[in-house]
Amino acid sequence: MRLVRWDGTAWADTPVKVLPQPPWMSREGPPWSAWSYQKPSYFPGRDGSVLAVAVHDVYQDAFAEAKDGQKIDRWTLRDAAKMKVDGGKPVHWIEAWYFRNGKWTGPVKLREMLEKECDALSAAFTKPAPLGNWFVIRGDGNGTVWAAFEDTVYRFTKTGVQEWKIPGERRAGFYHVSPLPDGRMLCASSDGNRAQLHALSVKDNRIVAEAFPVPDWGDRLYFWGPPSLHVAKDKTLRLWLPTANNRHARVWEFHDGKWANRDDLGDFLFEEADGALWFMPGSKVLSKSPDHWGYQVVKGEQTTMFAWPREYGLGRLTPTRDGRVMATAGYWLVELQKADDPLKRRLANVRILSGYWGPGQAFQAPDGTVFVGNQWGK
Repeated sequence: MRLVRWDGTAWADTPVKVLPQPPWMSREGPPWSAWSYQKPSYFPGRDGSVLAVAVHDVYQDAFAEAKDGQKIDRWTLRDAAKMKVDGGKPVHWIEAWYFRNGKWTGPVKLREMLEKECDALSAAFTKPAPLGNWFVIRGDGNGTVWAAFEDTVYRFTKTGVQEWKIPGERRAGFYHVSPLPDGRMLCASSDGNRAQLHALSVKDNRIVAEAFPVPDWGDRLYFWGPPSLHVAKDKTLRLWLPTANNRHARVWEFHDGKWANRDDLGDFLFEEADGALWFMPGSKVLSKSPDHWGYQVVKGEQTTMFAWPREYGLGRLTPTRDGRVMATAGYWLVELQKADDPLKRRLANVRILSGYWGPGQAFQAPDGTVFVGNQWGK
């Protein structure tokens, strides 16, 4: 895997390169399968910075150093890897790269990066991660960074680091964090089958966890994506299981200590400056289509459908830097213009694409270049 950066005219190389795993021709699974779910990920910051993370293991190094790597057998690979862990050295670790002020830092071990760049990361990552992941980060804008990875929640400040081990055992950990209105940090953790919530606070220089109520979501959570959290400007807490495996997202709201199901809402898309929230339509709404078709806009206690032309698919609306909203909708690139009232946004500049891109996202760079999938243009 390579991460490249658009510099306004062309793609620029970055130092983010992940070594390949060796070929594995054996009935038993490869030794790195235990952490193979930790796919390389990147996180864009509010200040134009980028944080990239990936897992590095001794098997990648042993394969890269082999004279005839394509033919290395598993026994030779294991012997080479064993030499690299002598003395208690780790088998695998997380590396990070950080792009800021036009320069890259890394690769360095993730914890080291979080400690060293705590102030910058705190300011750059004040927005919630769009989805749960094996690594998540959240800053408060005042020098504190919360992060969750490898079954541990960390709190980084100028004066030190506190950490809390997430209880239970899991083969694959996915997390999400969001600050609550009362100042605690809410952590969602799951293994794809079960999930739990904990409210975290700091007392006597250590992280203290309290169990937090969970929705009545049943079992078999692996049909959906890992839990994601969002606290709106009106301080309403929402949790959703993202769409996956041809199943619509499930959304809940937290009121008076209880979770209420919102089957009229689907995947959360974004929050407007005035606090209005855009969602994909939920299963209850989709069951009424084609007569009822569009996005759901939530403002306070009122939910209104933003009617959408049937000839366009419901793309994943993505805000631009200047306040417009863009998405791909089948063969079309669609754009909603700016408006003081979200419900008065007007559909404009509908452009046909060179191919079918389905209901997806579209991004626009400061120079006007639009990125759709792995293509770009103006």
